[in-house]
Amino acid sequence: MKVDAILDEIRPTLKHSCNVALLEFLDSFAQRRRINIGGRQYIRFVGRADSMYLPVRKERTRGSGFRCSDAIQEFYIAFDGLRESRPGVSGSFVRRNDVKTVAQEFDRDRFPTIGRHANCSIIFSATNGDQLIQ
Repeated sequence: MKVDAILDEIRPTLKHSCNVALLEFLDSFAQRRRINIGGRQYIRFVGRADSMYLPVRKERTRGSGFRCSDAIQEFYIAFDGLRESRPGVSGSFVRRNDVKTVAQEFDRDRFPTIGRHANCSIIFSATNGDQLIQ
């Protein structure tokens, strides 16, 4: 399947403006092509200063597998595994099957202040080491 056909397949499934905006952002990259990295297929979006990588999947998995908003559920259906750098380098949305909670990732004895965020899901790992929770 061609890259544009993959994006066209995603477009009608999006109902939340944040996900529509993300698709429009990806669509704005000057170049898009399918590439193979470590035996996996990706769409590489290349711009002047940035690139993004979206894993190509045979079918879109329904839902996230963890408790989250409808917009995040929709994101995981359409964009699961979206990353800002090649695989093997940090900077990606955590793949749906690899999402952990703050409590699973950080030891409560070493980080006693995580209490109120303990059940939040870590959904993004940035290149600088920051993590985004939801």
